[in-house]
Amino acid sequence: MPWLIDAFNKLSPTQELAFQSNLCINDQVFHIPMIDFGGKDRELKTFFELESFVELWEMDFLIYSTGRSYHAYGNRLIDHETWIKFMGSLLLINRR
Repeated sequence: MPWLIDAFNKLSPTQELAFQSNLCINDQVFHIPMIDFGGKDRELKTFFELESFVELWEMDFLIYSTGRSYHAYGNRLIDHETWIKFMGSLLLINRR
């Protein structure tokens, strides 16, 4: 994604880049599956809870650290109805 690298390179040290999940393509609304895990102290090994989530949604996720939080991004767009189900299923991956 050269456009993304270019956008990052144009940021000053005090700027941040944010994404909105919804995209309008040919008058249809799609969403980027995104997860904010919160907490910079979280260890990467705790992301294994995503394994069943990956299987459920038949989707791979890339995990990034911003320094303040961890974020996961799905590898495909989903329609609005599916996005609502996706967001609901995120509530179920938190383990005690």
